[in-house]
Amino acid sequence: MGAAEQIPRISFEEFLRLEELNASKHEWLRGLVYMMPGGTFEHGRLVDNVLVTLRQGLQGRRCRPYSGNFLVRTPSGLGAYPDIMVFCGEIQGDPADPQRAATNPIVLVEVLSDSTEEYDRGEKFENYKTIRSLEEYVLVHQRERRIEVFSRRNDWAPRTAGPGQSIEIAAIALLVSVDELY
Repeated sequence: MGAAEQIPRISFEEFLRLEELNASKHEWLRGLVYMMPGGTFEHGRLVDNVLVTLRQGLQGRRCRPYSGNFLVRTPSGLGAYPDIMVFCGEIQGDPADPQRAATNPIVLVEVLSDSTEEYDRGEKFENYKTIRSLEEYVLVHQRERRIEVFSRRNDWAPRTAGPGQSIEIAAIALLVSVDELY
């Protein structure tokens, strides 16, 4: 019997109760709970810059960006705190906790770090793809000035922009300058 099989699984509702008691954030994946690594100053700065850029660009429109202070729950069984989420219209809460877990983001943004990049590109992205409302997934690099946008319309093929370039987040009709984010 492998070690993973010996770890007790908990329901999403149990996870939410535990999360209320914890000072640190965790992710829930099909019954298993994983502690999220702490952020760096650079990670925080980039998250703030993206959030401000999205807020300014979406001002007066029906779409709104939010920082990762509440969960997104996927149909595939992931409860995660993306760095930034964009919702257009009313946020649909998960029945387990409609105030702390949402199910209908249109755009998700993750700022990559060495410790999370493989997960953000792999298993987490695969789970995010199961969200029916999700149209685009944005990865912001920490070690270089580069942004990648994966679009459902293009079968999740990435578009990339670097220094001196801009990239469109088509789902919210917003052009983002790479240099302004960094």
